[in-house]
Amino acid sequence: MTESLTITLPRAALQTILELAVDRSIQHGYGHFPGGDPRTFTPDSDSMPDELEAHRLACEAWERGDTSGGHAAGQPFDGGILTFTRYGLGSYAFADEEMVELAKSLREAGVTLEPT
Repeated sequence: MTESLTITLPRAALQTILELAVDRSIQHGYGHFPGGDPRTFTPDSDSMPDELEAHRLACEAWERGDTSGGHAAGQPFDGGILTFTRYGLGSYAFADEEMVELAKSLREAGVTLEPT
């Protein structure tokens, strides 16, 4: 059972919280594939042909329900783990599930974004 708490905030504050949650729901980055759904990764156009082909095949496999291509490889090094994949460098997006849920809850409570 989830406990609930009722608080009263000005509508403008709730709208600001919703705006922040929406803005942070999707994060973007650049580098090696971070893992997850390869369809959220876009390899650089100047990637090697084998990297582009590996990415294309992983995306097709993901569409069929085979998520085995969604793992980033890692290699330990002094100070951490260096991640890399055979997809080369590129841009990616991923959802921050906590922010997605916060935005959903606020919308369900009737909070909307005012046009700017």
